[in-house]
Formats: sequence, C-alpha cells, structure tokens
Amino acid sequence: EQESLMRQKYLKEDGTWEEEYYIQKRNVFERRKVKFGIPYQELSIRYDKAIHNSVVSEFRKSDIIVAHELGTSVILKVLLPVCDESGKNKLVERLRGKYEIAEY
Repeated sequence: EQESLMRQKYLKEDGTWEEEYYIQKRNVFERRKVKFGIPYQELSIRYDKAIHNSVVSEFRKSDIIVAHELGTSVILKVLLPVCDESGKNKLVERLRGKYEIAEY
C-alpha cells in the first residue's frame, strides 16, 4: 500500500521518479548494504533527448531513475538495487551497443 502511494506521489509519466524519491531510496539501499551486505550501484549517463523513452525502457521496474534535461541532452541517474560492479558494467556495455550514451 505504501509503495502504491509513493508511485502516485513521485512517479512521472515517462517512468522516471522525482529526485526526492531517488534520495530516499538511495538511503534505504545504503542501510541495507551496511547492515546486510546487499549491493547496489549508481549510474549516470548522458544521451540525446530524442531517444529518452527507449533508454528508460531498458531498465528494470525495480531500478530508480531520475532524468534531468540539459539542452538537447538528458542526464539519467539510476539506482540499481541488488547489483554489483560487474552487473553495472554489463548494463553500460549493453546500452553503449544500442545507443550513443556516455557515462556522466
């Protein structure tokens, strides 16, 4: 029920979240990492605004995504729960293979 309320309050039409929600979830993930050793990763990428919806669709439902427009580009910040450095690197390589992105 609480998750449903959070979705109504913070989820945007394009599948991204408000920055406030991202910060809240990052704090939760950090506490889980310290207490239980559950890994998470953060990723920042930059790409052309024209491919925004396609890029967002590449992420899991459990990933927390925040988008910031910067002219004709988008900077996407992503929290990747239950993900280690290797998983993050594989994701970045897959995205690079499909789109023109740069880690930011």
